[in-house]
Amino acid sequence: MRSASPPASRQPIGALLIVLLIAATCILGMLSTVQSLALIFMELSDQVDRTSILGQITVVQTVAYVMASLLVGTLLSRWGYNRTFLIGAALSAVGLFGFALNADYPAQLITQAILSAGSALFAMSASLYLLIHGWRRLAVWLPIAGLLGQLFVNAAVLEVERTSGFPNGSSGLYLVLTLSAGVLFAAIAFTRLRWRTVMPTGEAIWYYNPIQTLRDRQTWPFLGLMVSVALVNTAVVNSLQSVVFMADGSAQDVANWSALGWFCGMLGIALWGWLVGRISIERLLLLTFAGTVVGAVLLWLLPMPIVYAGIQFFLSVVGSLALLYVLDRSGIHHLPSLMGLGILAATVLNPLLQFAMSTIASALGASLALTLLIIGLGLFSGACWWWAQRNTGMSKKSSKKLDPDETVNSKDHITQEIPIALRGGKGR
Repeated sequence: MRSASPPASRQPIGALLIVLLIAATCILGMLSTVQSLALIFMELSDQVDRTSILGQITVVQTVAYVMASLLVGTLLSRWGYNRTFLIGAALSAVGLFGFALNADYPAQLITQAILSAGSALFAMSASLYLLIHGWRRLAVWLPIAGLLGQLFVNAAVLEVERTSGFPNGSSGLYLVLTLSAGVLFAAIAFTRLRWRTVMPTGEAIWYYNPIQTLRDRQTWPFLGLMVSVALVNTAVVNSLQSVVFMADGSAQDVANWSALGWFCGMLGIALWGWLVGRISIERLLLLTFAGTVVGAVLLWLLPMPIVYAGIQFFLSVVGSLALLYVLDRSGIHHLPSLMGLGILAATVLNPLLQFAMSTIASALGASLALTLLIIGLGLFSGACWWWAQRNTGMSKKSSKKLDPDETVNSKDHITQEIPIALRGGKGR
């Protein structure tokens, strides 16, 4: 049984580690596109129902990602950031090298599951470290790296389509992308870079597991807030094509709307990240949610690309601001489980959300369906925010503005004593 450990002096986060994690986030942005390419390039016989096979692979991807997300907190408590991060990188490298071998079904099924699990461990351990030990504004700016990774892969695919035809020239591109990412992940996996945390060992910190988090009712409003954020994003993305077509647009218009939304989302991330530390997270979160709801109402009345871009300007940072808000209000020890449970709940509720949208859209129109759902989710998020403000039992934050380039150093975020029920990683 592990004895309680006194708090260690906090060390500043290393610049090399920050660069490594930003580069890793860019690579992770490539993975979603790479996984989609792997499904496109997969060769199946004519007798096989391709739609059914792709559906099975998608389910396996989702289950592997969700299960790994739920385990992140437990693995960090037992193994520390170093080992969890490196295991995720190693699994991701294995999955990508498997794609380079042009595996067919069912090997593709296993490869996709390995990559999804590795991505979850890799991304969440890196994100948690930056949220807790990194610069606050970096937590908001970090999605830019992932978006740039997606942009790079999409631009490369478009170039292949232009020069050699698709999918005729895609095999070479696919091989280069997977091998490059695989080499980078392997390099990270074999880099023994020591991460500085609050524990004397330099890598271990305890976290509640998902069951323990659910037992604490004070965490429920934070979970509701994180789930509603994920569902709002899904509703906006899934409604894009229907809204454009209702405005007498074409498939090219869908691409143009999406590109403009991407550009305004990048601008939003840059602006809101600059405001972190200058305005309280509570106010920024409410402002971005209000902007998303107002944008949805305007999109119903004026289905125009600039209105959709305005929604993305606000929506692009809601997830990051919600994580910072949860970190400030509930502390670090529930955060990994809240992230994993949020992913699980959003995954389960997404089909119900899509069904609700299609039902309302068939009766009232896509824009009105989007508006009603986002207003409903916005009200639910506001209720969760109000509940969290009243029931956390934490003292109100002082009016002093945080330095956005300082690491989080609140006493609530430093491990002073491991609860007896959690010593040795055991649950209650």
